[in-house]
Amino acid sequence: MVGMVDEAGRQVVVGVGCWSVVDAPAANAQAAAVKAAPGAGRSHFVTGVYGSFHGGAPAAGTLLELVDGATTVWKVALAATGPFAFTFPTPLKVSGNAAATARLGAGGAGVSGIVCLVGYTTSAT
Repeated sequence: MVGMVDEAGRQVVVGVGCWSVVDAPAANAQAAAVKAAPGAGRSHFVTGVYGSFHGGAPAAGTLLELVDGATTVWKVALAATGPFAFTFPTPLKVSGNAAATARLGAGGAGVSGIVCLVGYTTSAT
């Protein structure tokens, strides 16, 4: 992941400690890829979110959201089956000791979705 920088402009080198979480529920159900809170003094950094729909195009206005703890911090409406890929050259920092979640809205009757959240965890600064 060359070229990534943190909020202070420092180059981020990602390797050991990277993670990804995936959720692929049944048709017409919300997908939620959740990385549990990392513990005191640590924060997650989200580097990307990926996924797609299968069985048809999602319902109009279906949202993909990134959630910091309980607060939505980023969202986009999806209108095509995908695949979709959103990467963050400057990783999105999740609040200290908070879960990181990618929520993909239910696609509609007969449509199933899959979402993958990717990032790393380090000491909170």
